[in-house]
Amino acid sequence: MKSKVLLGFAAVLSLVFSEGLIGLPPHKQTLCSEFLPKMNKIVPDYTELTPASQKGITKEQYFNIAERIYDEFAPDIESNRVKLKLITNWEDNKVKAVASKGRRLWTITVSGGFARLPGLTEAGFAVVFCHELGHFLGGAPRKTRLGKRKVTNEGQADYFATTKCMRRLYSETENQEFAKDLKMDSLAKDICDEVHYTNKNDQIHCYRSAIAALELAYIIKSLTQADTDEDYSYDTPDLSEVKKTLHSHPKAQCRMDTYFQGALCTKSAFDSFDVKDAKVGACNRQDNYTFGVRPLCWYRP
Repeated sequence: MKSKVLLGFAAVLSLVFSEGLIGLPPHKQTLCSEFLPKMNKIVPDYTELTPASQKGITKEQYFNIAERIYDEFAPDIESNRVKLKLITNWEDNKVKAVASKGRRLWTITVSGGFARLPGLTEAGFAVVFCHELGHFLGGAPRKTRLGKRKVTNEGQADYFATTKCMRRLYSETENQEFAKDLKMDSLAKDICDEVHYTNKNDQIHCYRSAIAALELAYIIKSLTQADTDEDYSYDTPDLSEVKKTLHSHPKAQCRMDTYFQGALCTKSAFDSFDVKDAKVGACNRQDNYTFGVRPLCWYRP
């Protein structure tokens, strides 16, 4: 992937994006959503004594994902006649991932503290960033904030993350490198291989998102401080069914299922979702899809 900024991108991203975009008038931002509500955790920067088991991703990976998101999706945002702003700060120890929607400026804030969460990989962090982007580009179902302003709801933002966003972030060459000496759950790999049997690149996209899905389920459990011994798995999906579509954050297994199903959807990553019709751009039960559909633990067709 060609970078628009080859030197000092991390510093530029922190300074320019977080300080704002020149030429835009002052305006109020509407808080759309956090990756999880009430994330009060603090994760300080690494030291030479920080063990690998207590680390997340590196500073370089943190800014690399932000760059990829901006390079790939800023044009999509600008087609709505608004600007995309990324606020990144590696030194911010708070665990924070927030999307905010203003009249002319859509903002994503993801802190260094989030990136340093123990066990978080680059793929997992990319899914988190994609989730926040999904509040803008994920289409229906949507939720209303402050009366008229609408954003994609939590479950659909998760679905967007792996149906569309993750599949546009990595090149075929990068996928081939990722697949070397890959270690992952055999069931998830077999399902990815079966569903995407006509396209090896899509298979590897599926591997990456499936691995991130399981990883994020346990990170969600940690961040919510859930008092449970529950384990998460690809073969123990959340079988509950909502009576009406849930707009708030689903439970960890349900979110894992959504990420995995999104990775299994065979619709094009460039087949955009629609803000009114939730069937557009998605794999739907009504269209006889078995894999890649939104889980019923949060979605009511």
